[in-house]
Amino acid sequence: ELRLEILNDTIRELSKGDEVKEFENDEWYWLEDSDRTAVYIYDGKKTGRDEHRFVHVDTKFEKFVSVSDGSTKFRAYVPVAEAITRAQRAFMNIELDHGKKFIYDAFMEFSHLRVALRRLVIISQVHCEELDNARLNVLAEIQRSNQAQVSIHELELGRTYYTYNSEDKVYDPFVYSKRLQPSDPEWDEMKRTKIVSVPPQSTIVVGGGPTGLMTVVHCTEAILTTSGVMKLYEARDAFTKGGATFERAQIVRLDARWIGMLRYHLGTGFEDVYIPASGETDSQLGNTLPTQGFVE
Repeated sequence: ELRLEILNDTIRELSKGDEVKEFENDEWYWLEDSDRTAVYIYDGKKTGRDEHRFVHVDTKFEKFVSVSDGSTKFRAYVPVAEAITRAQRAFMNIELDHGKKFIYDAFMEFSHLRVALRRLVIISQVHCEELDNARLNVLAEIQRSNQAQVSIHELELGRTYYTYNSEDKVYDPFVYSKRLQPSDPEWDEMKRTKIVSVPPQSTIVVGGGPTGLMTVVHCTEAILTTSGVMKLYEARDAFTKGGATFERAQIVRLDARWIGMLRYHLGTGFEDVYIPASGETDSQLGNTLPTQGFVE
């Protein structure tokens, strides 16, 4: 616990940038006043008044702050925790793509990969509350940023795009074959049309067992990138009654790919579930089968 708290404090301090007096929309800032210090997203200035609107990153609570009265200090936010979680996800993808084909010693033969891989290995083992929150913050930003949407100025010749048909509520594909200019008759209509590079990839998962849950957790980021919706359907009461649990006599064997995904997605919870403390013999922690490469 002491180690985790020190790591939390260190990441928070590293994420505090220089003091600022001017702001940009959708950027993150530290707000420090007599009550608390927290991270907010800037959402513009109140018309005709010296008040700026900020939205709390976690709670979405709105706060109006005056810059001139000096009661609040503003600092730029440096996304240290988010950068670490991106590196952890990169390492997880390496494990998923190459864990069955190569061992890390083989990668180490390439000098230009050696240092980077060693750093990724170390970073992948670092977990704390700040990193758990950062994973959720990244998902929220992906959902909010609508990365698949493109403007008419960003269209590339020869590529296929999709326009939203509001009457039928569908996305129609089209190939951008002619570079449009403001003087063209199609310009105004295209500028008002919602254009995306990929239509929303909404997904339904039936069954909330180990495989269904892992599918939802692991694929949600890709779904949100396209502004899609992920839905999970489960028949058991545990998903509809608050605080309900269920048990069933079934052994699930987790190979290295599952463990790699769980280590990233569970964060601090991974050690609590899968790594027993010294002398601990709780049967619910499962059996480790290192010679076979499984945890069950």
